[in-house]
Amino acid sequence: MLNKFYVNKLVYLGSIFLFFFNCERQQKDSYNLIVDKHTRSITFQAELNQSLAPKYFVFYFVGYTWIKKHCIFLTSYFLRNLQTAVAGIDWQLWDDIYTKRNSPKLKIYILHNKNWYNLEDFIKFLNFNTYQTTFWGSPIYDEIILEKQHLNHKCVHCPLYNLEKEAFISDKKILNYQFIKPLAKDKIVFKIVFDK
Repeated sequence: MLNKFYVNKLVYLGSIFLFFFNCERQQKDSYNLIVDKHTRSITFQAELNQSLAPKYFVFYFVGYTWIKKHCIFLTSYFLRNLQTAVAGIDWQLWDDIYTKRNSPKLKIYILHNKNWYNLEDFIKFLNFNTYQTTFWGSPIYDEIILEKQHLNHKCVHCPLYNLEKEAFISDKKILNYQFIKPLAKDKIVFKIVFDK
């Protein structure tokens, strides 16, 4: 009979193999994020945020719920899945984004009438920084917020709320933007493409 240690090691190595094997081709995960490693892109749906709160980010991915009202578009995909998708495209790219060593070089596209257009054809940004594409996560808080099921609680009741807000909003500029073409309010398809 195999030792439990060796069985666990085989399962672990098998899962790593499957992860890298799957990342070699376009895949659609269980949350409908479409990841294409060859084009370095992530495709997803979002809807227009109706909140009148100031906007600091373009997209909201589920995780830090208090950020939701401060995003132009809302997705129903988990932030953890976005993080995994970026790491699957390019681990070094994700490490640079997560540790804020380099501002990510990316383009955002929108699907309109079956054609892809640059998001700037629809929204004019006057002060956009690619770090404000979304809140990418925090090496300090992710384990607490994303892994400890804080998703089920309202952050205003969370003891970390004021600390988080101070840490993540205080150094961000409010996005200065205006819509130059009308958009649907829901089921808008976007694609983020990362430069090499």
